[in-house]
Amino acid sequence: MAREAATGEIKLKLEEGEIGKVAVDDICMGIFHDHVAGSNATEDSDDGKGGFKFSGFYTCYFKVTSITETAHNSAFKYELREFPDGSHSRHPSVAMHFVCYGNFTNPSRQTCRYSTLTYERYLAGVDSWTFGKGNIRAQFGDLSNLSMFGLNMSGYSAYINNVYLDGHLVQLGDGGIDGITPYTYSVDNIADTVPVDALGNLKQELVATQADGSKEWLLHCSITVRKGQKLLTCAETSGGNMSGKYALTMVCDGCTAHFDHSTLLVDTVDYRNRKTASVEVTMDCEGRAALTMQFTIKVVADGQKGDSGTEHGYDHAYGISAKLSTATPMTAPDDVGSWSQSPLATTSARPYLWLRETPWSREAGGDKEAGQPTYMRLTGQKGDDGVPGKDGNSWRMRGRAEAWYRTQSDFDADTRTWENGQVALIDKSGDSYHFAQMLQGKTALRDGVWVGVSSDEGDAYTIGSHIYMAVEDRWLDLGEFAGERGQQGEPGANGRTVRIYKSLEAGRTYYGGDTVTPDGFCYLDYYAVRNDDVATGWDMFRCRKTYTHAANMTTEEHWEKIAVNANDAFFQTLIAKNARIEFMTGTQISVLDGKGKQYAGLGGYFPLWVGEHHDYPGVTGDNYSAYTFTVSKDGTLYSKNAYIEGNVTATTGKIAGFNINGDTLEGRNDYRKSVVTLSPGKIDLTTEADGNNGYIERKFVADSASSNIVAAIGYKIASAQSPHTYFAALQLKAEGGAEVALDILSGVLRGVRLETATVESSCTIMPSDDATNQTGMVARGILYVRTGALVMVGDSNGTDTTITLPNNPPDGSNYTLMGLTERNYHLLPGTNGQTVHSVNDGKEWAEITVKAGCMAFLVAKGGKWYCRIFY
Repeated sequence: MAREAATGEIKLKLEEGEIGKVAVDDICMGIFHDHVAGSNATEDSDDGKGGFKFSGFYTCYFKVTSITETAHNSAFKYELREFPDGSHSRHPSVAMHFVCYGNFTNPSRQTCRYSTLTYERYLAGVDSWTFGKGNIRAQFGDLSNLSMFGLNMSGYSAYINNVYLDGHLVQLGDGGIDGITPYTYSVDNIADTVPVDALGNLKQELVATQADGSKEWLLHCSITVRKGQKLLTCAETSGGNMSGKYALTMVCDGCTAHFDHSTLLVDTVDYRNRKTASVEVTMDCEGRAALTMQFTIKVVADGQKGDSGTEHGYDHAYGISAKLSTATPMTAPDDVGSWSQSPLATTSARPYLWLRETPWSREAGGDKEAGQPTYMRLTGQKGDDGVPGKDGNSWRMRGRAEAWYRTQSDFDADTRTWENGQVALIDKSGDSYHFAQMLQGKTALRDGVWVGVSSDEGDAYTIGSHIYMAVEDRWLDLGEFAGERGQQGEPGANGRTVRIYKSLEAGRTYYGGDTVTPDGFCYLDYYAVRNDDVATGWDMFRCRKTYTHAANMTTEEHWEKIAVNANDAFFQTLIAKNARIEFMTGTQISVLDGKGKQYAGLGGYFPLWVGEHHDYPGVTGDNYSAYTFTVSKDGTLYSKNAYIEGNVTATTGKIAGFNINGDTLEGRNDYRKSVVTLSPGKIDLTTEADGNNGYIERKFVADSASSNIVAAIGYKIASAQSPHTYFAALQLKAEGGAEVALDILSGVLRGVRLETATVESSCTIMPSDDATNQTGMVARGILYVRTGALVMVGDSNGTDTTITLPNNPPDGSNYTLMGLTERNYHLLPGTNGQTVHSVNDGKEWAEITVKAGCMAFLVAKGGKWYCRIFY
C-alpha cells in the first residue's frame, strides 16, 4: 500500500460536554463490519499477542499522529499499522468503536485491561503493536495461551506478577487441608456501633431491661460453624469428645462480653476513652482446627452544633429592549425604561426580553447584601429574525479559525507554531474595526508571511464548537452550535403558512398573515366555498385581518373574494374541479411534516418511498435501499420492518436462512455438509458424504432442552479410519441428566434380539456405548460390551475362563452369561477386596464359580454386583 494511502483523519462523534480521550502516539485497534465481500473474518481467533479476529467483522490497527482539534480533542490524524510483508491494515470506518491499548512514547498511557470469553488480562508497558510476557502483569481464567511465552500453565486459574497478602492464605481442595474436610463459619454481624451524643453520653443503653424482666443487648453476634455442609453444635467448653461440636473462646479489647451458647453478647464498652473496641473470637472445630474472627465496635458521636451559615440567592427582574446585545454581561441595555418582577410582553418596537440577575447574600439574622448584576437576553416563543437571503446582507461562513484575540498585542504574544493556511481573528481595540489574518508561506509564526483577510459584517468563522461573526466593530461569539447544519430562520415576508378551510367555525381564530402565533408560525388563511358554476369548482376568500369568528357573524368585513386560475395549483394546496396531473420525467412528489422535513414521496428513483435512509444487507450501489420503505420500478419491495395480517405467498427467495423452492424450504450448512428440507408432510435432514471425517446420511435428530434426549432415525456411519459401515434403524441416547432414553408404556414389543458377545479367553468386561460393531469382541484382554448384553462363555484353551466384572457399576447395569462348553467359568469383582453377592445362598464371595453349561444373571445395585445362577 502506498504511503499516502496509509494515513487519514478521524472526527469523533462526541455528545454535548464530552471530550475525546486520544493522545499522540496512541496504539489503537477497532472492529467494524465491512460491506465489501470477503473482507470480514470468518472465524474468531486470538494469538495472545494483540492479534484478534472476530467472525463477521474486520480488525484494523492505527496510531494517532497528531491532534487537529484541541478544544474538545474531537479530531486527529492517524497512520495505519504496517505488517512485515509491507502491507497495511485497512482504514477505520464510520460508526466504528475503537480502543487505545498502548502508546509508543508516553509511559503513562501504556496500561490496559481486556477481556475475552475465557480470560481477563492486565497489561503494562505496551509500546508496540504486539505485547509479550514482559507486558502481562496478571491474567485470570484460562491460562493456556501463556504457554507461548514459556510459562507452563493450563486450565482456569490466576497468573499474577506480584502478590501482596494481608491476612490468611488458606489452600482448600476436595479433601480440605491435609485430607480434612474444611471447616467454615458464618456470622450475622461482624461490626456494630455505640451511639453517643455530643457530650459523650450514651444515646442507647448497651444492655436494656425489658418490662418482663428480660434483657436485650445492643451489641451482639450469632456464630454458626459447618463441616462441609453439616452444621456443628456449640459446646460450652473444649475437651472430651468434640465430634460434631465446636467451642468458643474470646479475647476482649476495650470491652467486656460473654457467650450465650453460640451468641456473643457485649456487656460494657469503654466508650468515653476509646473510639473503637473489639472482640477476637476463636472457634475450636472438633478439636482438629481453629478458626478466628473479629467483632469490631465503633463509637459514633454526634458533632457539636455548627455556627449559622450565610444564605445566598438571586433576585430577578425583566425588561424589554430594541437591542440585540450589550457591551458586557454587566452592562444593561440603555433603552430599558423600567424593570419588572414579572416577565413583560415584547412589542414590535422592543422585540427583545432581557433578564437582570442580581446575586445576594445574607448573614444569619442580617440584611441582604446585593452583588454585581448581570444581564442576559431571553428567547421566548418568538425567535430571532431569520438571516436575510442572499442579497448581499446575509452572513457568510468563511471557514475555520484557530483562535480569537481581543487585541493585536494578545495575538503578537502567542508563540505557538502555526501551519500554512491557518486563520486568526483579531479585534483592534479603539480603532473601530476588526479583521482576520491568514498565514501564507512558511510554517513558523515569526518567519511566516501573514496576509490580512477582508472581513465584512456577516462574515463568520468557527472555532471549536463556537461561531464567531463580524458585527459592527468586533468579532461576536454567537455561542455553541450542534450538528453540521443549523435551524432554518423564521420565514420572511413570503414565508407565511397557507391554510384553507371549507367551513367557518365559531370560536376559531383565523389569521390574515399579520400575526406570529405562540408556536412561531405566521398563518395566512383562506376559505373555500363549493361552486360548480365556476371553472375551478370553488370560490376562494382570503382573510383580510386576524379575528376570532362568532356565530351569525357576517364575512364581508373579514374576508375578500379572490380570483383563481383553474389551470394552476392554488398556492401550496392543489384545488381542481376535474383535473389530470402529469409530471415531466424525473419530477417527484414530496410529502413534508409540520417542520418542512421530507418523509415520503412519489417519483425519482422509486415509484414509492417512505422514511429515513436505510441500507439493506447485501444491496449495494444505486439501488432501492435508500429509504426505510421503497417500491422499485420493477415492483421489488424493501422494508426495514413489516407487520402483515392476512396471507403471504412466496415461491422463491429466503426466509430465516432457508431457500424457498416452490412449496419447499431448504437450509444448507456447508461447514457441516448438511441439508434440511421442509415440505408439506415431510422433514428431511441429510448429511453429504465426506470420506475423511465420516458421514451420517438421512437422519432426523430431536434435542429437547428439558431432557436432552437425542434420537437418530436411518443412521449410517463410515470413515477412512474405520472402513466398516454400521446401520441403525433407531438409536436413542439420554444426555445431560436425563434418566430415560426409551419409555414404552404399553403394547407388544416384537422382534427384540439382545446384543451378544463371545468369550474364549479370560477377560475384563468394560461397559461401552460404542455405536459401531466393534463391541462384543475381546481385544487385549478387554471385552467392550453394552449393559444388557448376552455373553456366551467358552473355554480358554481347554482351561476355565475367568471374567472380571466392571467396577462401580451404575444401578440397573446387567449381564446374562451362558456357559457353552464343559469347562467352569469364574466371576470376579472389579476391585480386589470387594465381593459379589450370591442370591442363591445369600453370601458374599470374592469369586463365584459357575459350573459348566450353567447360566448366570448379574445385576448392579449400590455399586455392588448381585448374581443368580440357573443350574
